[in-house]
This record gives sequence, C-alpha cells and structure tokens, in this order.
Amino acid sequence: MAPAPAPTPSEWSPTPAAPPLEKIEKKKGFLGLFKRESSGTATAVIDQGTGTRPGLLAALANGLLAEYNSGQYGKGRVDERMPSLLMRVDEQADPIDRPLPIVADRIDVQALDRVALPDEQAAPYLATLVATIYGDAEKTFGRDKAKRGYKLVVHQVFGADLSAVSQSDVAGKLPRI
Repeated sequence: MAPAPAPTPSEWSPTPAAPPLEKIEKKKGFLGLFKRESSGTATAVIDQGTGTRPGLLAALANGLLAEYNSGQYGKGRVDERMPSLLMRVDEQADPIDRPLPIVADRIDVQALDRVALPDEQAAPYLATLVATIYGDAEKTFGRDKAKRGYKLVVHQVFGADLSAVSQSDVAGKLPRI
C-alpha cells in the first residue's frame, strides 16, 4: 500500500505552526534616547578576514571612515572620498609602487592582500592615512569624540592583539591614545 499524500494547505486551513518569535529587547534609557551602545556600522566594514599588516591597517582606515560618518558623533562629517584622502597622504608619506585598490570609496582589503604590496611600503603609508582620518575627525568632532571612535574601531579590528601596530615604522605615525 502506498502512503497517503500529505494534505496540501488551502486558503481556509489553519496556518502551520510558526517558529517562535525572537525576544524583543526593550529600549534602554529614558524613552530609548540615552542608551550606551555602539552603532555597529564599523563591524560590517571590518569583518573581512584579513591577517596581513597592510590589510589590518586598511580595515582600520575603512572602519574609521564608517564610524565617524555614522552620525553618532555629531552633524559634521569626515571627508570619506578616498581619492582626496590619498592625495593628501601622498604629500606626507613615502610613495608606494602601486596604487591601492579602491572600491566604492573604501580600500578593498582582499585585493590589497592579493596585490601583496611590500609591507615596508604599504604599512607606513596606510598608517599615515589612518592618522589623516583621525586628524580630520579631531577637527570636526573634537578630541574626545575622535578618541572614543578611534578606540572603538581599533578594538574591533585588532582586538587585544596590537602587535601589528606596535612596530616602530607604524607606531610613530598612528595617533597616540
């Protein structure tokens, strides 16, 4: 005997059991205005799975741009057009052999790792880019807000392992926090 076919749901039949809804979190603070959480915008940019020093510094630069322009620090905005930022960095840093791969005004971290620029050239160049972005944020938002955003993004990119930025060629160019 063949098994009976499963009944097909019709328009009038009860709906199948829906999976339970996730618990909705209550807003914290007075009317949800004074909550103390990060914006989470930088994590989408940073989660790119890189391990090279230039890749980590490029992810830091991308994360800083996303964090400072998230609207969390005030109405001002940091210049996020990568070509204009790189022109300003070219005036300060030693030149690099090849241009950085740019996609949608951000540095393409995976392509940067594939291009394999020499670490001695790319790391100080990218450290100068990070310092330029931080300097712009300091002028736009003030020192305290710029520090807060920088610390947040550094923690998201590097976690507890700051060995990539503690070497002498990069440490002197990054902002001191």
